[in-house]
Amino acid sequence: MTILQPSTNSAKLPSAKPVLAIVYLSFLLDNILLTVVVPIVPVYLISVDGSRDHDTKSKVSLVNSTRLDELFLEENGRVGFLLSSKAVVQLLVNPLVGYAARYTGYTLPLFVGSVNLLTSTLLFAIGESYGSLFFARSLQGFASACIGVSGMCLVAEQCQTEGSRSKVMGVVLGSVALGVLLGYPFGSFLYDFVGKTAPFVGIAILTTFNIGCQLVYLDLKPPAETSGRPTSWSELMSDGLILLTVGAIWVSTSAMAVLEPCLPLWLLTTIKPEVG
Repeated sequence: MTILQPSTNSAKLPSAKPVLAIVYLSFLLDNILLTVVVPIVPVYLISVDGSRDHDTKSKVSLVNSTRLDELFLEENGRVGFLLSSKAVVQLLVNPLVGYAARYTGYTLPLFVGSVNLLTSTLLFAIGESYGSLFFARSLQGFASACIGVSGMCLVAEQCQTEGSRSKVMGVVLGSVALGVLLGYPFGSFLYDFVGKTAPFVGIAILTTFNIGCQLVYLDLKPPAETSGRPTSWSELMSDGLILLTVGAIWVSTSAMAVLEPCLPLWLLTTIKPEVG
């Protein structure tokens, strides 16, 4: 494991504003995709399974069917595994991206993550089976690891002083909250009124624009020499501030992670809204 120090040679750095805007947009799109699937996947999987039983793709007839409660029970575990696959992959890939960034620089992992985010979005758009959706969600975990690690490194590199770095990180991380805020209604409304493909096409268009901006404004070439000093895991885990930060992130994200797989199905069984 390596702690990467911000570069002190500002003459070699690209203009800060375009880079920070690209990082902001990357974080925003990643978190919109993270949450846009939550209201879509449970109902879509139930409609697909229900159509096999009733020989129809009508979601209205599915809601009125006698097998509805059984389908909810069957899908609950599958939805949980599908949604959690992203976090499992990201957890495994995060340290690998941090290590690789020492040799590739920060911009290349961001670009690779954005390309994989686009691929994941398109797979969600065209995927019709549980396996394809599971793979798309897992691929997003790889994309999120690349975007998250390299994005924060770019922010630290662009902001040389502690005060400016803290201020800009607060603004950039606001894109995470904004993406979560937009993703749920964006996915549910478009899925209900247009169809499953519509929200993912919108995200894909914005992600393509983001990739184009990266090609224009970012230098994707690896650095001529590496910087920073190697730091062991034991040294990192013995730092109280690091442990406190890890704990705070874990607690703050656990609530959303617990609600995402079960809340949509609970609403369908308890409130019984019209889904057709």
